[in-house]
Formats: sequence, structure tokens, C-alpha cells
Amino acid sequence: MTGEPVIRAVGEARFQELVDHYFADKGIQTIPLIEVDNSRFALSLTLQGLGSIVLATAMLARLATEPAKYPINAFKLPTSELSLDFSIAYLPSHVLAKPIAYLVEQACQTFNPAIDF
Repeated sequence: MTGEPVIRAVGEARFQELVDHYFADKGIQTIPLIEVDNSRFALSLTLQGLGSIVLATAMLARLATEPAKYPINAFKLPTSELSLDFSIAYLPSHVLAKPIAYLVEQACQTFNPAIDF
């Protein structure tokens, strides 16, 4: 994939960040050719020969049933090698909605705080 023109789905920021981290961890330097809002549009551009994409495997199911109509090369990224760094920031003095409060509680029990005020 190094040097390959890639269509990035920037509207799906978390997924794209996951892909970017994977490539960086592997030392792969792609050429961001086009940025679009979603994987569906990126896939249609790829089928027109405008670049490569990384997308959810489920999106390829229909294409796999018609290989003559959709002659693509695909390989699966090992999910065991995918990672994503994230942070949760909030004001302790602010009253949080119950779902957010639950998320914060679970995060505090599971992860060590990087910044403790």
C-alpha cells in the first residue's frame, strides 16, 4: 500500500483514524488522493478506478458475489493489530447526563487517568 493513492472517508472520522493509525504503525505511507464523506461514496470512486480504500468487510459482501462485474483486489486487515488512542475530558463540577456519567464511571474503573487534577 505504500505510495498507493487512497480515498479517505473523513465523514467517518473514528474509522479513518483507526486506519491511519494502522498504516502509521506498519510504516505505510499512502497518498491521500480524495477525501469524501462516507465509505459508500469512496467505494463507488474505487470501483471507477480512482484509488484504494479501507472499509468494513460487510460492504464487500455483494461485490464478492459478482467478481466479473466488480474485479477488485481485497485483503482483510487483522483486527488484532488495530488500535485507537482516545481520551475522555469532562468538568468534574458539571452535572452529567446519566449515560455520560455511567461512561465516565466505567472509564475511571477501567483506565488510569492520564491527567489527574
